[in-house]
Amino acid sequence: MEILGETGRERYWERYLSYFLDPTTPHDFGADLLNALLGAARPTAEVSIPTPVEPKNVRVTTQAQTATGPADILVYDPPSWFLCIELKIHASETNRQTVRYANASRIGDIETERYDRGEYVYLAPVSSGPPASERFTTLSWQTLVPYFESVLDSGTEYSERSRVQLSDFITTVRRELPMDDFTEFSDETRLYAEYADTIHSLTDAHEKDWRALYNNLVRTFYDDFDPLENSGSRRSRTRSATASSTSRGGTRSTTA
Repeated sequence: MEILGETGRERYWERYLSYFLDPTTPHDFGADLLNALLGAARPTAEVSIPTPVEPKNVRVTTQAQTATGPADILVYDPPSWFLCIELKIHASETNRQTVRYANASRIGDIETERYDRGEYVYLAPVSSGPPASERFTTLSWQTLVPYFESVLDSGTEYSERSRVQLSDFITTVRRELPMDDFTEFSDETRLYAEYADTIHSLTDAHEKDWRALYNNLVRTFYDDFDPLENSGSRRSRTRSATASSTSRGGTRSTTA
């Protein structure tokens, strides 16, 4: 999150969260974090979106326009279901946003009535008040973070860079929001917070070394196996050998 800067601004959190919820972005979590968010919302409401989500057709947009203003995050799988997320960090809801979004016939590129299922989530700190619209399920950051941590702790197939990115986001959420509302840190998050600089340095060094190794292997491959270059080299060696043989033959003939 330090990479994005100004961690207190909702727009950065919105972009980071949408990145992790989108199975098509270049992280290794697939739909795991989207499923985690839906799982976190279920204890407080009957969320009808079936899980695990099939990531193939999932689309994610931010600042999805409605007739009365943009919704923060829209996740959808046309025409099966959509999920509208209104995100808060420090500010409270203004001008009954959730009511307007819940009543919107169009959000971003979708017409809500054409979808089989539609869910609305109000993601905010525990200290925030409830949303104005009863159609929005309240989900606190303090509830969501342990679900994300469980994904981080459970998967060995995730790349180190993806794990660092998610740990970075979790650490930022914990740092920005009141700590009394959180459960204990997971061991992995605690270790990341302690060794973040070292992890970033090691990850960068690993990637540089890997790129250098890859480039060397590519050069070696083409040096050894390029048919045009090797063919040219063989023709050159053949001409040299023939010239040498001819020269020696000519010398013998002269001597005779």
